[in-house]
Amino acid sequence: MSLGLQNQFREKGMDITPQHWGVLSKLWEADGLHQSNLARKSHKDRHNMTRIVNLLEKNGFIYRKPDQKDKRLLLVYLTEKGRAVQDKMTSVVNEFLNVAFKGLSADELEQIHKIHLHVLANLGYQI
Repeated sequence: MSLGLQNQFREKGMDITPQHWGVLSKLWEADGLHQSNLARKSHKDRHNMTRIVNLLEKNGFIYRKPDQKDKRLLLVYLTEKGRAVQDKMTSVVNEFLNVAFKGLSADELEQIHKIHLHVLANLGYQI
C-alpha cells in the first residue's frame, strides 16, 4: 500500500511519501501540535518523526517554533504551502484507496479497519 501510494504521489508530480502524508494529515486536523504529540498521533517514533519533520520543514510544508509555556517543546505548524496541497494530496489518496479497496463491501472495510486497530493496539500504539 505504501509503495503504491508513493508511486501515485510521484506520478502526480508530488515529492512526498506516505509517511509525510500521514504527518501532514494530522496537522490538517489540528495545526500547532507538539512534535511529540504529532509523533504519537502519526504512530511514529521520536527519531522517525524528527527526520520527517526536518524534511517537511526543508521543503516548506511546515515550520516549528518553541512552545511559549515550555521552551523545550516544539510546536509544528503548517505553512501556506502545507495548507495549499491538502486538497490535491487528499484527492490522490482517495483515488488510490478507491482502487485498492474496489469491490469490498462496507462490512469488509469495517472489518479491515477493526483488524488494523487491533494490530496497532497489540503493538502498543495508542489509538
